[in-house]
Amino acid sequence: MSTSPSSLPCQLPKPNRDERVRAWRSLALLVVQRDRTEAGFRIVFEHAALRQLEALVCAERSCCGWATWSVRSDPSHAVLDVTGPPEPLAALAAAFGL
Repeated sequence: MSTSPSSLPCQLPKPNRDERVRAWRSLALLVVQRDRTEAGFRIVFEHAALRQLEALVCAERSCCGWATWSVRSDPSHAVLDVTGPPEPLAALAAAFGL
């Protein structure tokens, strides 16, 4: 995740937001694929990211509740799907490199 765009309706204070961005960036090397979906976007991670991904998604639900965050797992991958209103979702997708 890149620096949080100002168009994101995030409830975290800046120091916490910066820490969250760093946590997302720590997963960057585990990204296998990024795609836009009809309702939002999907990021596929190596399975090793699953626990940290689940923790980050739980945290995001508390500060970015305008989006729907879901994580699923298969034997080799962890998959993040995010949906929500078009404008903030577009900014969030850009922050995630889409």
